Amino acid sequence: MNQSHFLPKQEKSMSRPKRSKPKNEIKIEDNSEDKEYFTIVPNYILNHSSVYDRAVYIEMKRIAGESGKCWAGLKTLSERTKMSIGQVKNSLDYLLKRRWIKKVGVYNQ
Repeated sequence: MNQSHFLPKQEKSMSRPKRSKPKNEIKIEDNSEDKEYFTIVPNYILNHSSVYDRAVYIEMKRIAGESGKCWAGLKTLSERTKMSIGQVKNSLDYLLKRRWIKKVGVYNQ
């Protein structure tokens, strides 16, 4: 059920000037064909972690998909996030300490 709300017209002398758009405005268009595939990231991850921790978390979520299990090793996470193995380890420790991820096992090939 749509309801419309109307405001009374103001006199020209009382009206606000129109705001112009900032000159440095950036418009983003998503022309990809994969809109049905996406990764949901909780805001608390984005608000309370470094860019490195976010990168590791997001990459793990992407790999995990709907199963929720990421079996990527340190080397794979390092390559995919363009981070050193040491930084990946630090980020994993940070995420584990806050219980944003949990370790469920180790996969040996």
